[in-house]
Amino acid sequence: MKDTRKVWPLREKVGINVRCWRCEGVTTVHAALEDIQAWQDGTMIKDAMPYLNMEERELLISRTCDSCWDKMYG
Repeated sequence: MKDTRKVWPLREKVGINVRCWRCEGVTTVHAALEDIQAWQDGTMIKDAMPYLNMEERELLISRTCDSCWDKMYG
């Protein structure tokens, strides 16, 4: 079976609003539903959504925005 997730630029992405647990700021992360499902099914987030930057991936994983992450861990 062909893995269609590798052709990610051609797939429609949805906006996911993520609220930081610390500052309660909301950030919208855009990702394909198939990639989100792959991540939830156990694929590492960097492999499921390689088009996201580190800050966006961390926000999805820990619900911590980049600014708060820097304040906590510098």
